[in-house]
Amino acid sequence: MPKISVCLPVFNGRRYLGEAIETVLGQTHQDFELLVADDCSTDDSLEIAREYAARDDRLIVWRNSNRLGLFPNYNATIERATGEIIKLFAQDDLLIPTCLERHAELLTNNPAVSLVTGSRTIIGDHGEVKGVVSQYDEDRLLSGDEVIEANITNYCNWIGEPSCVSFSANKRGTGFDTALFHYGDVEYWFRIMDGGMLYYSSEPFCSFRRHEGSATRRNMRSMNFIADLAYIGDKYESYLLSKSISRQMYWEKMIDTISYWVYSMVDDESLIEPDSTDLVDPDNYDPATMARILKAIRYASMLALHKLTVENLRNESLVKDMESELFNTEEKLSNILNSPVTRASSAVRNVLTRLGSKNT
Repeated sequence: MPKISVCLPVFNGRRYLGEAIETVLGQTHQDFELLVADDCSTDDSLEIAREYAARDDRLIVWRNSNRLGLFPNYNATIERATGEIIKLFAQDDLLIPTCLERHAELLTNNPAVSLVTGSRTIIGDHGEVKGVVSQYDEDRLLSGDEVIEANITNYCNWIGEPSCVSFSANKRGTGFDTALFHYGDVEYWFRIMDGGMLYYSSEPFCSFRRHEGSATRRNMRSMNFIADLAYIGDKYESYLLSKSISRQMYWEKMIDTISYWVYSMVDDESLIEPDSTDLVDPDNYDPATMARILKAIRYASMLALHKLTVENLRNESLVKDMESELFNTEEKLSNILNSPVTRASSAVRNVLTRLGSKNT
């Protein structure tokens, strides 16, 4: 039995797959198996993986009988993992040579730790470094509950993508929730960390590639992430209530948060409407999923309309108040100018005005 199982789901990954596999084979820790599940690719990804498997029997390669999708395909690799530690990986990403060694050390030396993650280097299409994403500038040991609360109440995933994390095989549970499109990873991290600890390494052990064809980009542009957040809010309602966060509070803050993201995509990327490419695949949209998406869109639209109406009413009320105040002021001034006292003293004011003019 290997110490570590590296789980690598693949779909049309020929562009970067060979480079990704090379970074696993080049690890300082060599006691591993690399599970490669090809999800009915239409390119030569399967052939690339089989070429490596022919030279190294630590690679276990298979092709799914039918297209599963990203998270179900991850689950297929997790189910077949035989190692003590599971290291997730992605076809676009890279591991630094000491990644497996350090992750194994951290999990072995810290029995209370359920999940290891950390900073990651961001690279572009050609491997160029674009920066480093880091939540902390030093290593941290954090309670799972603290991390769950921080991510779920801020609608984010600073824990990181699959290539960032490793966990003990006895924490694998049921794997990724396949009802999710975009936030399936962070929701899985929640369950792995429940009752345990997170070890955060400030040193990057992987490189995460950002490019137009990535699943992350597609999910953001398709707005699938909105439906995911709605689903997570419902699934973790009891947890949120334990933190004194009602469903209404969760939804309202969620709409405020996603409004910024949507505006950013429209403003910075000229996104006219959501990318509906995924909608052509009926397997991705069962009735329950469609109901969840429609619910999220309906609620978001209603809340946005409500806020717009309230804002307009507030503005109208402000204008009316200003007009009323101006009318009252004009009326008071008119009353003063036409009062008997003002008319009676007008002659005195005229004399004083003439005297003042002469003195100057």
